[in-house]
Amino acid sequence: MACVEDHKPGSSQQALDLGADGVLIPYINTAAEARQAVSCAKYPTAGTRSVYFPQRSMNKDGLLGYAGNWNNNGIVALQVETADCIKNIAEIAAVPGFGPKTALAIKEALQAAPQPEAIDMATGEVLDSV
Repeated sequence: MACVEDHKPGSSQQALDLGADGVLIPYINTAAEARQAVSCAKYPTAGTRSVYFPQRSMNKDGLLGYAGNWNNNGIVALQVETADCIKNIAEIAAVPGFGPKTALAIKEALQAAPQPEAIDMATGEVLDSV
């Protein structure tokens, strides 16, 4: 897993091309940013990640075997770091491409974190919506 700079195309592309099994993307604040992050990490037709040959991350199954396997099993994780992210968390968690446990992981992380009263109230609203 590689932590990348942001949700823009070049950030995750380089880490994944070097062979990372997934990317951790910081500062996601909206569902649109989350969709872009997923799209940049997944190969067509599931996303817009570019393809070139040979890649360091390629395996014995070749490009088509690797791309399909990565789209199904690669990890795209988002960091919940800002008030805007918390405000938009239900829409962010609904973005396809993170896997079935994303909403559950967000919910568990928010429940476990020690929080000041204002954040605690916002978190309660988020948990009710996820």
